[in-house]
Amino acid sequence: MRCLVVVCALVVAAGCGPAVPARDPGSSSGGERVLAYSVITVGRRAGEAELRIEPDGRRLGHFTFNDRGRGPDVHSELRLDARGAPRWLRVTGHDYYKAPVDERLDEADGTLTWQSSAEHGQAPSGSGWYVAMYGVTDAGFEQALLRAPGRRLELLPAGEAWIEDDTVREIEIAGAHRRLRRLAIAGVSFEPYLSWLDEDNQAFASVSAWSSVIRTGAEAAIPALLADDQAWVAARAARLASTLAHRPPGGKLAITHARRFDSERRTIVPDATVIVDGDRIVAVGDATTPVPAGAQVIDAHGRTLLPGLWDMHVHLFPGHGLLDLAAGITTVRDMGNDIEQLGARIARFDAGTELGPRVIRAGLIDAKGPFTAPTGVAVSTPEEAAAAVARYADAGYAQIKIYSSIPPSMVPGIAAAGHARGLRVSGHIPTGMNAAQAVEAGYD
Repeated sequence: MRCLVVVCALVVAAGCGPAVPARDPGSSSGGERVLAYSVITVGRRAGEAELRIEPDGRRLGHFTFNDRGRGPDVHSELRLDARGAPRWLRVTGHDYYKAPVDERLDEADGTLTWQSSAEHGQAPSGSGWYVAMYGVTDAGFEQALLRAPGRRLELLPAGEAWIEDDTVREIEIAGAHRRLRRLAIAGVSFEPYLSWLDEDNQAFASVSAWSSVIRTGAEAAIPALLADDQAWVAARAARLASTLAHRPPGGKLAITHARRFDSERRTIVPDATVIVDGDRIVAVGDATTPVPAGAQVIDAHGRTLLPGLWDMHVHLFPGHGLLDLAAGITTVRDMGNDIEQLGARIARFDAGTELGPRVIRAGLIDAKGPFTAPTGVAVSTPEEAAAAVARYADAGYAQIKIYSSIPPSMVPGIAAAGHARGLRVSGHIPTGMNAAQAVEAGYD
């Protein structure tokens, strides 16, 4: 969840740049500047953010959103040094799970000192850009990267960030053509995050299929920005797949002299040989097992060979497939995602243009209301629920996942519709039911 808070909040805080006129809706009085943002979850306004730049240079931020009763609410105050780097900050409020937030950064006698609920430390002033635990305080980060030599910055407590891509796009917003800048910033998380800046390099938006933060009044631009982001992510995934994936000549692979873990018998088999042809394991034997002619041979002497692992509860996002494979996970069960985006990602996995595991899909169904899940299909009637089941079944899903807002009276119908199409039925326990009642109503 830190990634969600940091990425959303970085967009808000990126507006803390040089004091130049903003071209988007906001207010200004006596030298004070205010930039307002909306947090949009699956087409609904779920929260807001504000950046207030005081005449004395202080940056005052507020960031909050409601996700089914969860969600952060943090206030920040940031002061920058002469180079535009953080030298003093306070962040207070509560995080996504309502735990108290109290984060601090101070500079004294040439030393930066920081403390949060997760860590504390010190470093010489000027030795790096402090990345706050709660990113609403990351004021000016994008601008600092644009100014930095080679567009790279040392980070505190550790690491380095850099701009992987910098592209200008013409986007029509509210009948006007805008020149927005899309930065891909790497080093902060496993994947580069994409941030949109306006003509003055002030933060404009960060978008995703689940949740977006965008300048208030520009919400209608989310689909266009999201499509551009998705195209960039897919192109990067294809480049990685072309350079990292290795396909044995002729599709045949022999792994020899391995210590093979037999998961059924809970033993280690020494000096094992495993033969793969295409996408199938065709032989599991010992040192006497013949190696097919032309097969690539991997000598696994001194190493242990495991069956592929399964992760039974994921929500696939860009980059997750590559990390799964690196961790030995060859099959995952996606327990709720955007139907079109997940389908497109699986198609890229299958085509080899994105690296990832096999995917078993569960289709999430929730009722419309204040606690609706931020993905899946939201329904209001039994007929809409039955149509959602049919849509998932037609798309090749294996399972239905009922969510918390579904009225208990609708559960038996959803379960019956799922079972009629051969789907497993599972899920959260809807409000107003207990676990035994859910099973009696049709949960598997």
